[in-house]
Amino acid sequence: MIVPPDTHNDRLNARAWWLLPAACVVALLWLLHAELLLTPTIPASHDMTGHLVPIAELAQRLLPALRVHGWSAAWFAGFPLFYFYFPLPALIAASLGRMVGLTAALKLTSVAGLVAFPFAVYALLRACRASRAHAAIATAVAGAFLLQSFWFLGGNIASTVAGEFSYSISFALSLFYLAVLLRSSGRAGGVLAAAALLAAVALSHLVTTIVVVLISAVLLLQAEKRRLVLLSWLVGFLLSAFWTLPFLLRRGELAAVYTGAPRNFAEAMPLELWAVAPAAGAAVFLLWRKASLRPLLFVTASGIALYLLLGGVVYPGRFLPYWFLGLHMWAGLAVAGLLLTRQRRAVAFAVALLLPIVLVQAIRGTAWLRQASAATYAGLEKGPAWPEVHALVEQLQKDSGAVYWEDAPLQLSSLGSRHLGAVTPYLAPDVRVLNGLWIESTQLHDELLDIARTVGAAPQLAPPEGERHMRAVLATLSDLGVSQFVALNYATAELLARVGAAPVHASPHLALFRFAAAPRIAVEAGADAAVQISEWSAERIRFRTQAVGVPHLVRMSYFPNWRAEGATIGRGRHSLMVVTPTRSDVVLRFAPTWVERTSAITSLATLVAAIAVALLLRRRKPG
Repeated sequence: MIVPPDTHNDRLNARAWWLLPAACVVALLWLLHAELLLTPTIPASHDMTGHLVPIAELAQRLLPALRVHGWSAAWFAGFPLFYFYFPLPALIAASLGRMVGLTAALKLTSVAGLVAFPFAVYALLRACRASRAHAAIATAVAGAFLLQSFWFLGGNIASTVAGEFSYSISFALSLFYLAVLLRSSGRAGGVLAAAALLAAVALSHLVTTIVVVLISAVLLLQAEKRRLVLLSWLVGFLLSAFWTLPFLLRRGELAAVYTGAPRNFAEAMPLELWAVAPAAGAAVFLLWRKASLRPLLFVTASGIALYLLLGGVVYPGRFLPYWFLGLHMWAGLAVAGLLLTRQRRAVAFAVALLLPIVLVQAIRGTAWLRQASAATYAGLEKGPAWPEVHALVEQLQKDSGAVYWEDAPLQLSSLGSRHLGAVTPYLAPDVRVLNGLWIESTQLHDELLDIARTVGAAPQLAPPEGERHMRAVLATLSDLGVSQFVALNYATAELLARVGAAPVHASPHLALFRFAAAPRIAVEAGADAAVQISEWSAERIRFRTQAVGVPHLVRMSYFPNWRAEGATIGRGRHSLMVVTPTRSDVVLRFAPTWVERTSAITSLATLVAAIAVALLLRRRKPG
């Protein structure tokens, strides 16, 4: 007797189903305006604009010296480069920059996580033993997650376009990591693949690393996965040690930004998620007994659990994307299960279930996201305010002192970017800016907030009080080596003129004022002695002084990697360096220490060993 083939099962596992995730990528590229990604313009968005400065320093100064860590004088009173921010996306952009230019490379890197997202979701669902058809349809439904309207939490289009592209890259990599753990049998090849992915996750974002380590820890309960998980952790950490070890050992220099961040139901369960929740709940109720799908429960639960339990150094809302994505994947499985059934009523019900999810997200999201993408990737140079900005930058270069930009979010956004001031050193390489993007990397964090609050409040006070507050601001700025002030509000500009700051440039939306700044190096305790600076660069300062044995205030931030020849060194007010010369000629250098050297050797040795194992495994393969 001939048994007829099960054509239904054949259809469920047809290889052509991968075309559905691929179609999602095509739709994403259309929404993101792929035609603008290679244009040589500076991305005009909230945070992405500012990321250009450290990436440029990495490409132009650090990588040619085979370094990732360094010191930058571009922002604040100087700050450590890539000690507290994730290097992998910047390394990708710096590498691509040699082929397409740095600004285009930044744009391409920024969309990499979004483009990888459909394939990452598909891989995870397949690793949970969903058929190709179920995985493909669920991936398409889960794509609605990308259209959610939350900003800055990470993973979706809005957050990515705003500048959180490191999170998007790490988010997709974390899903690939979980997929490899679930599919691997624990052999050496699987361990290396999982370890490499975990290292890439850690080198792209801290929050996603915390989540996937927690999820993968659950797999330790399975004896057959225990060795794989533990080895992936160990080898992954060793591969990423060149960054993770300095991060951990220098974390005392990290500014705590998100202490006591609030949590609320509306953030964890936004209205647009309500269209997904019923289908997700039904799928969980019907499928939770299926052991192969339980990792999806861990993904979903980890996001909301960590949101409720953790906070402090990171904003707790950054864990929520895993909660959101988990609900979308479960809803996708519900829709796929109904669409692929042979019962017509179930198919009709599935369509009815699918429509609210697709329509609510697509109608609400597509138009404004496409508009936001167009504004971002067209670039600052295409904005109507660019001539004003360009003229101001030319004026800034005429003074050697640093500049402070008024912290006025609405006005800055109308000029092209909330962090327009942060990109000034890219446009004018010799100009240092007290504002900056990586605020966690500077001990000036609290003082910068106080300056911004005082500048915002001073024009609202009665004339004598307002002028007193603005004079105090200028005194603090002068003490930090700042001599230029960019005002964005008329009331601020008027008050600056009243307290004696000299107006040197004005346009409809920008005004530039100058005032006297304290010298870069000053003898403390009122001693009257000459200081001659012969060299002042990002990582090397040299000066001669007549006041040997007297403390000098150097207007560059302190960090443990600063070394002094001919002096002792410590931390002073504003977290600036206090140097006490033991001879007249003093040299200060920012140099690698045992922390960076040991970390780099650890990663390099692990990488060499991993390549050797991979080559050995390849030789042993039959044929």
